[in-house]
Amino acid sequence: MSPNIRGERFGVGTPDDVGIAMHPRARCSTRLPRHAILDLPPPPTPMTEPRPVDPLHGVTLKAMVEHLVERYGWDGLGERIEIRSFTHDPSVNSSLKFLRKTPWARAKVESLYLHSAAHPRKAPKPPADQ
Repeated sequence: MSPNIRGERFGVGTPDDVGIAMHPRARCSTRLPRHAILDLPPPPTPMTEPRPVDPLHGVTLKAMVEHLVERYGWDGLGERIEIRSFTHDPSVNSSLKFLRKTPWARAKVESLYLHSAAHPRKAPKPPADQ
């Protein structure tokens, strides 16, 4: 570390160093961006960059459970995910209460929901009248 003008040591450089500020509050021109001198986070990225797609964005846990119950029924849901709130006196409210407190169970429900949303059931064909 070299001392600055007042003889204090900050460890960030001297005025002679190109592109390095002496101190975060020093009033001198530097080549470093402002966020680097003040230890601020970098500026946000432009909106032109694609964001990662989250298939669960905007889908509530209640909507997931209701979708799964509609598709599989409580018995089918209890067979696929062994949780007492799906097998013994099932209800949406009791299931939501349990799933919000239990991360592993919620992960299983989210996984099954994603699978069922990616593979919708085919509508049964009406019988052909001859």
